[in-house]
Amino acid sequence: MRKSVFIATIAITAGLAPAAAAPVITLYSAPNYQGHSITIDHPVRDLDHHDWDFGDRAQSARVHGHWQVCAAKNFQGDCIVLNHDTPRLKDYDMNRRADSVRPL
Repeated sequence: MRKSVFIATIAITAGLAPAAAAPVITLYSAPNYQGHSITIDHPVRDLDHHDWDFGDRAQSARVHGHWQVCAAKNFQGDCIVLNHDTPRLKDYDMNRRADSVRPL
């Protein structure tokens, strides 16, 4: 009987687990999550496109999921992968260089 109760508890608990969060990155124009920011939830081939005008401005990033950040448009040039909040993109040689981003 004890074994049945344990299995039922696991099934109920597993059903209540939250869904995985969608990948999101917020880029900031200053270190330590300061300054102007943009939040992105999809691939962006050109951070200067439309009204964003954020190419070569990012100095820090809050990250949910895994994101490729590239120094050129269309995911070209030097690229890094971020999977955690990064208060200083300078530590990854990407300070004021990001021109495209995409979730992985």
